[in-house]
Amino acid sequence: MAKMNPDWYDYREVVCPQCQAKAGTYCKRPSGHSGPFVQPHEQRRQAAHPVWEQEELTKYGRIITTWDEAPATPVVPGPVKSQLPLF
Repeated sequence: MAKMNPDWYDYREVVCPQCQAKAGTYCKRPSGHSGPFVQPHEQRRQAAHPVWEQEELTKYGRIITTWDEAPATPVVPGPVKSQLPLF
């Protein structure tokens, strides 16, 4: 199963439950500003997933992507050497 690529899907297909931004528009900041620089709210992301799954079922006859948006495991850096050998 393919991993969900956010570039393939547009969250603006659904109404935002948090800021009530209409479908096709960007989410709004508390100040009322909106635009492509405003990240979609988490509630809008979750509301869009069933819509995308239904689109995939209609188009391909099956769900082809996963909707796992859990944060990746953080990378822990290795030990740092205090000094490099000169020779």
